[in-house]
Amino acid sequence: MRDSNGLVVKELAIVNGDNDKSSVGNFHFCPPCAGSQLPLSVRKTNYWVTCNLHAISWEDGYVQYSRLKQILLDVLPNNFFPFAVYVKGREKCDFLSKLLQGAYTVSDLDTLSCPKSSDLPLPSPLRSCHVHKAIPDQCPLVKCYQYINWMQE
Repeated sequence: MRDSNGLVVKELAIVNGDNDKSSVGNFHFCPPCAGSQLPLSVRKTNYWVTCNLHAISWEDGYVQYSRLKQILLDVLPNNFFPFAVYVKGREKCDFLSKLLQGAYTVSDLDTLSCPKSSDLPLPSPLRSCHVHKAIPDQCPLVKCYQYINWMQE
């Protein structure tokens, strides 16, 4: 999703560890502003993303967007060693690097030649968030496990 300033996190999935011994965080964020405040072109793009990708609307969420950075700072120091964060895609990598202000090494899995999630097998057992039970291939939590499995190969 986007607002007038760029990328907006609607869902954040954090998995620390491997499939057998992992801690999980999954957060759905409220929008940072009312949808009516967005330019029409951005609203149209967000609507397309909702309908065709992840089924999360702009209005969905239960965690205040202003808590995003604090949640990351609270969760990451205790869960990641050696303080590396992996994301898929340059835009997400740049967004988190800027947000975390160099406190962590944020690495783009694309630079490691990681395939798209659609080219990776679904993990077993399949663990998805409540929003994506019907479309697990679009669930960020499922994708985290797919990428962990890929990194461990």
